Amino acid sequence: MFKSKPLISRVIFFILIPLAVVAVYGLTYLQSSLPPAEGTLNAPTLAHSVKIHRDKHGVVYIKGKHDQDVFFATGVVHAQDRLWQLELQKRMTQGRLSEILGREALDSDIWIRSLGIHSAAEVAWQNLSIPAKQSITSYVAGINYWILQQDVYPIEFTLLNIEPQPWDEVDTIAWVKMFALNLAGNMNDEITNYVAAQSLPSEQLTQLFADIAEKLNTEKLTYLDTDKTLPILDSINKRNQQLQQQFNIGGKYVGSNAWVVSGSHTESNKAILANDPHLGLQIPSFWYAMAQQGDILSSKGMALVGTPLMIFGQNDKISWGGTNMMADVQDLYFETLNINKKGLYKSGGEWVPLHERIETIEVKPDVPELLNKKIKPVKIYVRETERGPLISDVEKSMMHPVSLRWTGLDADDTSYEAFFRLNYANDWQGFQDALGFLVAPALNVLYADTQGNIGYVGAGRVPRRVAGEGLLPLPAGEVNTDWDGYIPYQDMPKIYNPDSGVIVSANDGLLVEDYPYFISHAFAPSYRSERISTLLKEAERPLVVDDMINIQGDTVDIAVQHFLPLLRDIEVNTEREKAALGIVKNWNGNMSEASQAPSIFIVWQREIRKLLLKDELVGFWNQGGQRSTLQNIANTVPLSVIAKLLQQPTWCKTSESESESLDESCQQLVNKALQQALNILENQLGQDMDDWHWGALQHTQYAHTPFSNVKVLDGIFERLVPNGGSVHSINVADSYYDKSQGFVQDFGAGMRQIIVVGDPNQHFYMNSTGQSGNPVSQHYDDMVIKFNQLQFERFNPEPAKLKYVELVTSH
Repeated sequence: MFKSKPLISRVIFFILIPLAVVAVYGLTYLQSSLPPAEGTLNAPTLAHSVKIHRDKHGVVYIKGKHDQDVFFATGVVHAQDRLWQLELQKRMTQGRLSEILGREALDSDIWIRSLGIHSAAEVAWQNLSIPAKQSITSYVAGINYWILQQDVYPIEFTLLNIEPQPWDEVDTIAWVKMFALNLAGNMNDEITNYVAAQSLPSEQLTQLFADIAEKLNTEKLTYLDTDKTLPILDSINKRNQQLQQQFNIGGKYVGSNAWVVSGSHTESNKAILANDPHLGLQIPSFWYAMAQQGDILSSKGMALVGTPLMIFGQNDKISWGGTNMMADVQDLYFETLNINKKGLYKSGGEWVPLHERIETIEVKPDVPELLNKKIKPVKIYVRETERGPLISDVEKSMMHPVSLRWTGLDADDTSYEAFFRLNYANDWQGFQDALGFLVAPALNVLYADTQGNIGYVGAGRVPRRVAGEGLLPLPAGEVNTDWDGYIPYQDMPKIYNPDSGVIVSANDGLLVEDYPYFISHAFAPSYRSERISTLLKEAERPLVVDDMINIQGDTVDIAVQHFLPLLRDIEVNTEREKAALGIVKNWNGNMSEASQAPSIFIVWQREIRKLLLKDELVGFWNQGGQRSTLQNIANTVPLSVIAKLLQQPTWCKTSESESESLDESCQQLVNKALQQALNILENQLGQDMDDWHWGALQHTQYAHTPFSNVKVLDGIFERLVPNGGSVHSINVADSYYDKSQGFVQDFGAGMRQIIVVGDPNQHFYMNSTGQSGNPVSQHYDDMVIKFNQLQFERFNPEPAKLKYVELVTSH
């Protein structure tokens, strides 16, 4: 056959076969970067040998005779499974991503260098107790041991032509600070409030910011040159939004769900704790499922890669989970510089010197490197006042530069100590004592123990303000606008064994009534906590684990139900519009993946926002200094506010509807939005409405850094899965719209845990991606579909029966 087709035979023998051989060899080569399944490894620095067991999902169980050896082994397995992730995290906290990723990472590096994350971590390291320091030192030794053991590293190192750098103790502290930065978004809120207060007429401000509008009107600064301040602050806000999408730093309502029910409500008569933290989504996830057993330590749950500890989980006596408190822990200040003498700023009526330093950032040339000039190192001047770094210098210097004060930069930070002691706590008192060391992030931490007790503690530093409530940047200098210390830890909110037997936390406020201290104006709406509480009560029988699974997977958005009545009553003309309205009319707000109603509703309300707000704000959007921030306001105004605006027809009037009645103008706007929405859906999903499932329009993206941004490679490294949910459903799915992809969910639950406290057979978990960060591992993505479908796994109560690798010491 080949004789009659010589070209085909040549292609096969000279191209396809060599390519196949290279592919097989390459895959075999890369598989040597995976951890061994069993055997022994020599680790002379250990005091005693340690066994590392792995189950069929790659989840790790470490057993040793000494806690420090267990922490060493934790470093080993994190390096085995997540070496590229560790490399990225190290470089991110040091502001050195540009060295390997080029110009696309420069903004991130400048921002992190300006904040001084790594230098703040160096100071915080000195505050830790000796046992806490030893745990990190052992962990670091384990990571570096594995790096030295290996000749072959994960494929990312090969593609970027780099080798992993050693990890050190400060890198771990720095990553705890990045975790805290992820949960602190008050700075962005202050910028948004400032731009709105300076840009919008009082009436519009009141309607869009109803709960805080009066304070914005009274607190806004009038002496500043807004022509200069607005563009710079708007630019900072825009950059922060970009960093959120690029590197999962921050976001709106970054939080979690957590609840605990006492044994009086459960079939087992044991307390059940459920937790699913929400962060930016990525592959691999931030979390790592594992169990640790040493001479004292006995913990299992979810560790944060980059630290040796269980952040949320359980030991033999207690269990704990957490949510973001949403506390206002960041403040911006307009500083006053001396125009006659450079390098001085005003403090308490006096001129004092700025703290200044130069940071040099190496930047990798554009690809291909051989065809592009080498980029000169970028030098940035970082200036700091007593309050913190001048973050406006990132964009441009100005007469009234803006400084940031944030608890995460406090010199006496002991946050790692809190997580370390939590793993050793044995009871309610030990739990409270441990959390007394937490500085940042501020968390709501829920508790349950084997004795049947449940509780809650608000932990982390929350400032007491001399002036204002953290809504707007304040003037610094002569007038005292600084913090007056922090809320004393003994006065932080606490609950212990409430009569209800239920504690629910979902970022929507404090769990105690009549609390005397100010915490925040940034709480999330109460929709998730209300829905969780309702579902717990609706069971009307003793609760079991399946109930908790169903609640964590619930996709009903009760915020939608406040808006639907306005849409159900409109009059439509075409058969297409009638069919779409019929689907929405019979809908209860369940954002399920299989339903068409969410697709119609989400696109429809998006078009309503554009017509309702863009026309009203267009005069302001044309001013570049506010454009990005005002657009973000339009995108995030709550549905409840949109519903109220639609009942105030002055918002609906356009140049085409001046002669119509006010009621007709709003009807016209909603109808026009529906027509536009249906056109979009047809272009995206086709004409058949039966195909308009929400899961066909919205998908979860587990993006990979950096290869999600590289065509061809993105299909190898990132994972996509259809998904339901919305920003206010318990099963959170916050997404953005992309014309080519539809709605892309880049924020949601990164892991889930359900713990029946005191029963070693019933600790259920699921990671959002997989245990490994190595693309050639079977555990790179083996949990993606299971996570999406709420299929949980259990920690093995008998790990000794699993295959293991033994780290053998020569002692």
